[in-house]
Amino acid sequence: MEDAAIQQGFENLKDGAAYDNLFAASECRAKADWLIGMNGTRAFTKKYGRKQTIGRVQTPTLAMLAERQAQIQNFVKEPYYKVELSGAGVVAVSEQMAQEQDADTMQAACDGQCAVVGGIERKRVEKKPPKLYDLTTLQREANRYYGLTASQTLQALQELYEEKLVTYPRTDSQFVTEDMRKTVESLVLALDGQTVDVSCVINNSKVTDHHAILPTMQGAKCNKEKLSETKQKILSLIIWKLVQAVQPPFIYEDILVTVCCQGWNFTAKYKDVLQPGYTAKPVPLVEPEKNKNASFPNDLEQGMVIPTVRAEKKQGFTSPPKVYTEAICCERGIRNRP
Repeated sequence: MEDAAIQQGFENLKDGAAYDNLFAASECRAKADWLIGMNGTRAFTKKYGRKQTIGRVQTPTLAMLAERQAQIQNFVKEPYYKVELSGAGVVAVSEQMAQEQDADTMQAACDGQCAVVGGIERKRVEKKPPKLYDLTTLQREANRYYGLTASQTLQALQELYEEKLVTYPRTDSQFVTEDMRKTVESLVLALDGQTVDVSCVINNSKVTDHHAILPTMQGAKCNKEKLSETKQKILSLIIWKLVQAVQPPFIYEDILVTVCCQGWNFTAKYKDVLQPGYTAKPVPLVEPEKNKNASFPNDLEQGMVIPTVRAEKKQGFTSPPKVYTEAICCERGIRNRP
């Protein structure tokens, strides 16, 4: 998509034999379509007396959907119970109980009593920045954030590609090659004003026919307001993912507090952010989610006595499996094949 890249390609031509494996993979798919799709469609159409289409991707996908729908239709919700303990700024819960009587006994025994902080466990977690977009990941996140279908995302992406605002869309790679290092550095500088090390998105061995989806320099500098709403969203996602992918890791501590009362254990969970890293870059055109994690009470210590706690019984119900969305299907590996 860049003139310099095309020129570099002509200056470093390779023998066509270097791409024989790509041909072999394509031939394999074509044979599978013939053996499974064409023969299966003919066989099932003849057997049932009306058109029945069979496909190497379509049929297992349909089986997944039918199995999930049966699970949802046959699901019978069941109640469960917990006891919630609160006091001195701590809210801790018991394990789930199937019998309401057990929860009533625990609630009556603990309400108004003292409790002891039995333990505080800290676990440091470091999450690396997400990878760049391949087609499937982009479709999944466009559905999650904006409710776009896979076909809507692909159509907008194809139009952006034809307008030379993004690179080739039908790719299954989430990396770029070493020869693109300067291009990626220039893109990040233009988009975020940062000079960063982009080594984390470079991996020659994980790029086959096409590299990850990127904005072009033309796309980075274009006036997004002139694009349709859908194309604005898709281009904004691609730009966001590139900037996010080269940020520092997200570092935090998971804190598990155990509270003991009348011989029962209750637990409270907290998250202490040490370095926001890539999470400091919010999703474009989406209202930021409110932080649902309670703040860890700074004065909480192991062995500390909570003089009086309030115990409340909470009832919940088991949930059926979720209906498959396009985002979930993409996550399970169902791709929009070119």
